[in-house]
Amino acid sequence: MVRAVDKTYSNLLEAIKHEPPSFADKKIKKWDKDLTFITSSFMKEHYWNSHASINVFRVVGTKHPDYAGLTWGEFIKSGKRMHINIPLHTSNPGYYYETAIKEPKMFFLSLDGGDLFIGDDGNHRTAIAMFELYYKRVNTIHGVSLDEYKVDWELKKQYEELVDIVAHKKLPYVIKPCQKCISREDTAGWKMDRFENKLSLRDVQTGKESLLDYAQVIELKDSIGASKFLKLLGLKKTNGGNHHAKAK
Repeated sequence: MVRAVDKTYSNLLEAIKHEPPSFADKKIKKWDKDLTFITSSFMKEHYWNSHASINVFRVVGTKHPDYAGLTWGEFIKSGKRMHINIPLHTSNPGYYYETAIKEPKMFFLSLDGGDLFIGDDGNHRTAIAMFELYYKRVNTIHGVSLDEYKVDWELKKQYEELVDIVAHKKLPYVIKPCQKCISREDTAGWKMDRFENKLSLRDVQTGKESLLDYAQVIELKDSIGASKFLKLLGLKKTNGGNHHAKAK
């Protein structure tokens, strides 16, 4: 039985039909390749917890390409495995309130502690949890796997601007982000990795490669029309030609 605002319904889908929450019309966002590139290339910190608790109403999207673009209301009714998961919810609603690690597991991702996205598994159960907990007037599910990424947005911005400048000036350089894990803290069920982020600048004519930190990137941007800084890096200045910057 599901208790909604006005009455008690025999099941979750009936409650949704008669008293849909406002988020039912919100479209599920996509964790796209740009976010994957950002988290793999400009990560400052990566925190993972195998036994996290989350506010399920902060979930806004998914990595799964088939479900992004649907509304939550559409997905709860027509998701590929809803015909399996809805009966499981009816027979065992306690799954969504247990504090132990979820089995099957549910995976979530977030950027800078913000909105949550569904990871490798748990799409149907997340949608069910959102509606189930809405009608129960609670917001938290427990025992899920959570990956949180903190991003070096400033270096990412400088990277994009430098790629544009070098391409505009037709300089023969390949620019790509580089990161190195500099520390790890972990015990059972969690870890925190911290990273050092730089940009790699390679001269495709000479093969010379340099790693630039944030301050050096700023200096390079400011002086790229002169030869002084490029000489310090052992790179060439060029006045044009057919060479274009490439971003990796």
